[in-house]
Amino acid sequence: MMKKIKIVIQAIPFCFGPGAQALAIGNQLRLIFKNRLELIALGTGTTYEFLKKAKTFDEIIKYSSEKKMEERVKSFLLSADKIICIGDFDFIDET
Repeated sequence: MMKKIKIVIQAIPFCFGPGAQALAIGNQLRLIFKNRLELIALGTGTTYEFLKKAKTFDEIIKYSSEKKMEERVKSFLLSADKIICIGDFDFIDET
């Protein structure tokens, strides 16, 4: 069995723009990789609420780069094949 590609998408909570971008990217990745993809979203506020209503992601984790990174989040990031960050420069600096 082929290893799933693990992609983490993190989006800043700024109205619905970054969350909508994360969802659009996630949907396109699902079309391309189908069942060979493990897709995880990180977000808080409006982004978290918006993404948890979608059926695109395998897991959605409430996360804010304003707080200390939890071990669970670190483990997802360390094991990810790719990380996509949408508009959160603090997250980029932290990772």
